[in-house]
Amino acid sequence: MMTQIIDIQNHLSLSISVLSFIKHLQSYAFKFVHFLCIYGGFTFIIILANAIIPVVNQHASYQLNSNLFLNK
Repeated sequence: MMTQIIDIQNHLSLSISVLSFIKHLQSYAFKFVHFLCIYGGFTFIIILANAIIPVVNQHASYQLNSNLFLNK
């Protein structure tokens, strides 16, 4: 009977350790996913800006050239 109680205590202790370890892993996984979301968001903004800026510059230079042409 005493060995069964000791076995149950050991099993519960191991279970608590495993659950604690899983909790830590979950915390680190959440932080990692959070980092990826922020990094991915910044990357997306940079890619979008690199796609939009040349179009805006081209439009601005077209406007500038047409204004220069009209002023002559």
